[in-house]
Amino acid sequence: MRLIAILILTVCTYATLHAQSADEVLQSIAANNPALRTLRATADASRLDNATGLNLSDPQVDFAYKWGAPSDALNKVDLSVTQEFDYATVFGLKRQEARMRNTIVDIEQQQQEQIIMLEASELLINLVHSNRLSLQYAERLAQMRTLVDKYQKALSAGEVSRLDISKVRLALAELQAEADAHGVQHQSLLSQLRAYNGGIDIAFSDTVYPSAPLSYTAYSAQPTASHLLQVRGEAQQNLSAQEVRMARAASLPSLSVGYVSELTKAEKLRGVGIGLSIPLWSNHNNVRRAKAHQQAQAAAIDEARLQLQSQREQMQAQAAALQSSLTSSRRLLAEVDDTAMMALALSAGEISLIDYIWNMQNLYSLRQQVLLTERDYRIALLRLSAL
Repeated sequence: MRLIAILILTVCTYATLHAQSADEVLQSIAANNPALRTLRATADASRLDNATGLNLSDPQVDFAYKWGAPSDALNKVDLSVTQEFDYATVFGLKRQEARMRNTIVDIEQQQQEQIIMLEASELLINLVHSNRLSLQYAERLAQMRTLVDKYQKALSAGEVSRLDISKVRLALAELQAEADAHGVQHQSLLSQLRAYNGGIDIAFSDTVYPSAPLSYTAYSAQPTASHLLQVRGEAQQNLSAQEVRMARAASLPSLSVGYVSELTKAEKLRGVGIGLSIPLWSNHNNVRRAKAHQQAQAAAIDEARLQLQSQREQMQAQAAALQSSLTSSRRLLAEVDDTAMMALALSAGEISLIDYIWNMQNLYSLRQQVLLTERDYRIALLRLSAL
């Protein structure tokens, strides 16, 4: 037994020395998360898409060689090199639109990053709760095994019946099954944490919640959802207005200027060619369509603001209710939590074995309920801080 205890102590010490804090875990996730890497690569690709097609159209070169008829007519060579100039490109409207689209890409990237880091933070809260439960199960199992050993010795001395030892063993078996089920859930949480960290193993054994909201201990540069929604709304409105200007600019004529020549053996004609493209039909309804999209975007932004406000009010009410419930549960637990007194009462024969087991089960159920309420309260605070 001493050897086993020494081994357990050594393993626990090693795990403690190599365990990472919540802040370090989130920093690792921010660097290694596959979804974040994909999100950043996609955002970079979108910025390159927005930077494409901002220049003037390519110059056009026309060449024609014409044979004269009848045979005494002169052959002629026609050559022209022209460049088209459109209003949107010349006056920088396309580049302005590209910058606005890049702003929206940046905001969308921040929003998605916030969601991923919020999920990771909630996972860490669940792991803190799971670590607490693991300690509680270890304490309960140790107490129950001690009770089994005590009753085994009492049975050998003829002080208790086989029915009593059967009751204690049954309670131990039920508790062990419950602890094993919790162990499976705990391993599932660790697997999720490893997946968030890009498949890299990570040690997290905290049993105390950080004082600051988890999503901002390692990712403090992230603005809140309300701020991001406000900035995105302004950027989207600016882009919609720019799209209306672009649609109007597309209805303006475009100018083509270039060099033209007609060459024969007898004469050589060279000069400047000017062309005008008037969009009579190709841009029909473009302005109306852009204005309709502008109105739809404004309605969508208003709807998102209302939804965010409703979520914030719900989370505030939920956090307040959980805080009140947590305070009441802790007060009740402090009043009834006296395992030493129940152990003494059992030894003195003041309560039966069944009453002792039943009371201990109720006590630990209340402890677990307090832990669960605190976990839910921490998650509510986390989500509220993110909003």
